[in-house]
Parts: sequence; C-alpha cells; structure tokens
Amino acid sequence: MIITAVAGDYRTRRVSRPRTVLRRLLTVGGVMLAAPVLLVLSPVLLVVAALVDLVMGRWGLGTARIVLFVVGWVVLAAVTAVAAFVLWVAEGFGTRTHTPRAQARERSLETWWLGTLIGLIRSTLGLRYSIEGLDLARPGPVVVLARHVSLVDALVSPVLWTNLADMGIRVVFMAELRNEPSIDVVGHRLPNHFVDRTSSDMGTELAAMRAMAADSGPDEALIIYPEGGLSRPAKRRRIVEKLRSTDPEAAERAERLHHLLPPRSAGAAALLEGRPDADVVVVGHVGFEQLTDPVHIWRSVPLRYPVRIRLWRHSRADVPSGREEFARWLAARWEELDNWVDHNLETTDEEKP
Repeated sequence: MIITAVAGDYRTRRVSRPRTVLRRLLTVGGVMLAAPVLLVLSPVLLVVAALVDLVMGRWGLGTARIVLFVVGWVVLAAVTAVAAFVLWVAEGFGTRTHTPRAQARERSLETWWLGTLIGLIRSTLGLRYSIEGLDLARPGPVVVLARHVSLVDALVSPVLWTNLADMGIRVVFMAELRNEPSIDVVGHRLPNHFVDRTSSDMGTELAAMRAMAADSGPDEALIIYPEGGLSRPAKRRRIVEKLRSTDPEAAERAERLHHLLPPRSAGAAALLEGRPDADVVVVGHVGFEQLTDPVHIWRSVPLRYPVRIRLWRHSRADVPSGREEFARWLAARWEELDNWVDHNLETTDEEKP
C-alpha cells in the first residue's frame, strides 16, 4: 500500500508498493473513468432497465433500481477518491497522515462515506432495518463480533459505531476488500488491519490484530467477523467435514449450526489480549440473506422485508481469558446466535406477502 506498514497492515509488515500502485490504478482509476461515462449513459441505461422490468412484470422496477445503485456507487467511489487525494495533499503528500488532526479528518471522510453508502442502498435497493440494543454499543472499549452473510452487512457494524454510536472504529478486514477502492484508500490511512486468510504466517497476522487493539483508545470499537468469510451452506458442510478428522468436538458443535459458519476464535482472542479491559458485543442480523449474490439481489430488489439487527453485550469479567475456554465460550454464543437467526427467519417468512 502506498501508506502501509503503519496503518492498514498495522506496523507488522511491508507490502509490495508496485502491487498496491497497480491495484489502485485498476480500481481507483477504473471508477474515476467509469463515473462520468455512467453519468452520461445513466438516462439510457435506466430507461432500458425499466423496460426490462415492465416486460418481465417486475413492478417494483428492481433492475432499474440496481442500475441506479451501481451508478451511485461508482460516483460515490470517485468522489471519495477525490476527497482522499485532497486530504493526502493537505497532509503533506501523505507525510503527516498519522497526526491526530489528519486522523480526525480521515475518520470524518470514513463516516461520511459509510453513511452515504448506506443511504444509497436504502434509497435504491429499498433497505429498511430495525436495531434492538443499540444502547449496548457504548461505552467503549468493546470488541465487536459480527455475523457475516453478505458484503452489505460488512458495512452494518462500522455504521452502528461510527454514525449511530459516535465512536471510533478499528476493523479487521478481509484482504480481498482492498479491491473496493474506498475501503482500500481510506481504510489504509486509519488503524485497521487487512488480514490475509491464506497466509502461512498466521502468527504475524494475529500479532497485528493484538497490536491494533493495544493501541486503541478507550472509546473505540474493535470489529471482527469471526466466521472468516461469507456464510454459505456448502462452505459450512466443507468446514464440518474437515473438523471431523481434526477436532470431533468442534465438528459436533458446528453441525448444530444451521445458518452461521463455525466461528474462528484466534482473531477475536488476539483483540481481547491486546485490549483486556474491553467488553464483547455480539451483532446478529437477519434479512441480509436477500443480498448474498447477484441472483438473489436481482430477485429481491426492492427488498421485500426489513433487516433486523440485534446487539448482545457481555462484560469482560464474564468472558474467559484462556484461549481454549474462550473458543468454547464463543462457540456457545454462536450457537445462541444461530438459534436467534433461525427463529427470526421463520418469523420473517410468516410476514412475507
């Protein structure tokens, strides 16, 4: 990354500058070129998409809504890139990015981008949501363990803490999210970590998470997705089969999950080791199943039922500190969350027209 080794990889390693430059030429450069083209073509694209919807009897104009979202996302990414460049210049061409004043500006940009993107999803795709337990988000510090079934829900926890709870955040991102230009550029200027799940040196990855947590402030949320990827039935079956030969007890626990992947405890444990005074907040939700892949999205837009989000807070004194004990504790919380998801999905199905 252009500013790495301090922020996005959290002082643990250096990443190839040529590789970062090439990626950003393709992603940031791509949206900068695509934005004006899509703006010019958007009237034609929207008319064609609306005609497709009418011919197919999609009276909610789902195809047109998706086209409008794509145009909006590309334009937003381009605007964010311009704003990030202006900040980079104002910060001495990146030499003062990590001063308190510069970090505050970068966080403001992050908060604006998150809020605008969620607003775009609400206005185009028809996202509606309710939140139970938002008052449990504060005070910090907290380690946030969030369910992960859709790329959209990866925005939910950051928005809950930045835009609604007015707290700072540090996020453990999957390395693949570097391909999203705004997350890549802004995310690497802030104290986040992009974890490489294919790394042969997981000790270094965990050390980075531990250091990120240890350096956090008292009013910050440390966000991680313990499933380690998007929850899918086929992936769940593969994990269970692998666990049968390596950890029969974990396999038995995993088989009881119907909607979630078995949680990986190492990353969450590293955050808690780095911030031993942090409480734990579990974030569950139902409704993002409508946004799991392009086919589901096309069939579901405008979204037919609202997303339900719930927070559970656990005092640090109630969370085991030993790694094996914590792994079992996390597995139990995940089983409870799976049961909650199961119940609420049934309720949602009953409410569908």
